[in-house]
Amino acid sequence: MDELEPETQKIILQEIEKWRKERLISDAGAAALSRRYQPPASQPAPQPLPAAVVPPAPRPSLMQTLTSESSIKTFLYLGAFFVLASAFILGMLLDFLRLPILLITDFLFAAATFQQRKRLPQASFILWLVTTGLAWIIFSVVADLLNLQGQIISLYWLAVFFLLTAVFVISIWLYRSRFFSLA
Repeated sequence: MDELEPETQKIILQEIEKWRKERLISDAGAAALSRRYQPPASQPAPQPLPAAVVPPAPRPSLMQTLTSESSIKTFLYLGAFFVLASAFILGMLLDFLRLPILLITDFLFAAATFQQRKRLPQASFILWLVTTGLAWIIFSVVADLLNLQGQIISLYWLAVFFLLTAVFVISIWLYRSRFFSLA
């Protein structure tokens, strides 16, 4: 029993001797247990070999840093933010072209999302986030163009909510590894 501490072995041996004296175990059983928990004969401890000094790893170059996975993810999310911000600004500035431009942009992002889903799953996931973000902007522009008022606007946004909830449920099924890796 090398894994036991010497103090623990000593306590166990004392208890075994106490049990033998109280006739709870036989002399043969006590001898067998004592041999089992007897500390090994003291031998000189082997001298540890000095560990080889490992030189520090070289620092990554600028190119390695820029192409690392975390940098690429950061650039993807930053790019997605800029696309959504520019779509929002474009929707505010050009009244007559905002819906066609937003629809074409959203369609292109959706097509790129499904095209890249197998080859580049991380990029596809970011494109999907941009697509769904643009969908909210498009529905807002449609509500503005239709000049919806009162209870109709509430029903409109309720329908949009349920439609996009269905889109999100389907998307979670498609991107389940991405969603569940975030948890």
